[in-house]
Amino acid sequence: MLRRSWCLLLAMATVGWGHTPAQALTIEIDVTPQWLGEQPDGGKEFTIDTVDKENGLVEFTISRRVFEDRYRLGRLEVRAGDELLAECLLKPDKKVRLIKYAFTVSKRAVEHSVFEFSEYALVRSGDEEIGLPGGTIYRIKLGDFYRP
Repeated sequence: MLRRSWCLLLAMATVGWGHTPAQALTIEIDVTPQWLGEQPDGGKEFTIDTVDKENGLVEFTISRRVFEDRYRLGRLEVRAGDELLAECLLKPDKKVRLIKYAFTVSKRAVEHSVFEFSEYALVRSGDEEIGLPGGTIYRIKLGDFYRP
């Protein structure tokens, strides 16, 4: 929440100084159980579900209700402590008013692994969708939402 306030304050100050070049504003939000509880409707625009698998893995499904077309992309960082083991980009499954990311992580890596998804204003150029600079990055620490 502090990052959002700081970014908005910086943006307002920059707009006030007429000779400063324009920059895109990116807001970073740490999605935690507490943050979700503070949102309108108790954070019901998000659902984060986990399922224990018999093979020592945890399946995560992260969904978000959406009302606008945006360029969206997810990024999963699989970590063991401070060590980055793997990183991959994920495109969401899209349905009307719902986006969903699904992935599986080892139970040993859940505590330190992070999933981020970004949303940017969308422009279409022919058949290609392009995200404009600035937007929102939602950061989810997987360990905050998994209890064995």
